[in-house]
Amino acid sequence: MKNKLIIALLAIIVGLLSFILTNQKNDIGFTDWMTGGEYQKAFDERSKTLYPVVVEAKEAGNNEIRYRAYYTDFPAGAFWFWSNHGIPTNAFEENKEKRKRDGFTLVYHQALNTNGGQTIHQATWAKQK
Repeated sequence: MKNKLIIALLAIIVGLLSFILTNQKNDIGFTDWMTGGEYQKAFDERSKTLYPVVVEAKEAGNNEIRYRAYYTDFPAGAFWFWSNHGIPTNAFEENKEKRKRDGFTLVYHQALNTNGGQTIHQATWAKQK
């Protein structure tokens, strides 16, 4: 009887662990499209353990800009990244030169020409030892 109880308890524990592990929130992948402020908040949280290998912008209704990113795990070893969204061309060019001098590689870049005649840039640079 005691053995059956132990087996039953172990089965319950294994079942609970399986449920917990398979239902954990996995933040790898694309985010939803969001406003700049929402995107920055998501970036601030996710960038503690993941990095945005792709950052995209699109123009939604009422000339509103929306952003999304594809987050992935940090590679093994020493790793650093920089990421920007919604910056004008002059700031992007300055960042591009500075990151290059600092040994970073441009991983992804998107330029969006808005209906208002502006060009905004989204980019991610990475550096690994």
